[in-house]
Amino acid sequence: MRCTSVCTITAAIILAAGIASPLPVASGQGQPAGARATPDLDPAMEALRGYVGYAWEINTSWESGQSLRARNEYRVGLNGKFVTADTFVKDDKGGEYQRYHSVFAKHPDRPGMLQIHGFTYDGSTDLSEVEIIPAEDGGQPTLRVRGSRKGLDGAPMNLVQEVRLVSETEFTWKVIVLSDEGERVLMNGSYKRAHALK
Repeated sequence: MRCTSVCTITAAIILAAGIASPLPVASGQGQPAGARATPDLDPAMEALRGYVGYAWEINTSWESGQSLRARNEYRVGLNGKFVTADTFVKDDKGGEYQRYHSVFAKHPDRPGMLQIHGFTYDGSTDLSEVEIIPAEDGGQPTLRVRGSRKGLDGAPMNLVQEVRLVSETEFTWKVIVLSDEGERVLMNGSYKRAHALK
């Protein structure tokens, strides 16, 4: 089973207005001469603010019982208009490989939504939509990612992923596969913040 970047949203997914752990504002104050200021996030990318700048790790099992050890790293992309997420997965031999590179972008046609342009280690690509669902309790919103990915048998699977920051150091990640038989939960886990990125 694949680990996606939304997990990666995961927000992903990804993947929320008012999220803690803000990025430094690009004022340029207090920086050495010639240093480039880190751009702040574009308002369209605000839902990802709490994820950006950190590595997040998960150590759990899929619904099938297969173990999953992975790390997601979220970074501010070009001029703050994008967010990139890189997903690294531990292999059976104790090594690690990069499985996904994802680019979050403002949805071109649907205000208040995002898209994820996904690139997989096998050369395949995908495009997912991210709906930002405000929390009823005033907390962090849920990032609901909808898209399709190839399953282990090569057949496409329709997936829904839900990602939500539950604290400054943890986000939940749920993966649901949709089929003619209904919904099946493949993953219901959480990522923990490991460290700040350089």
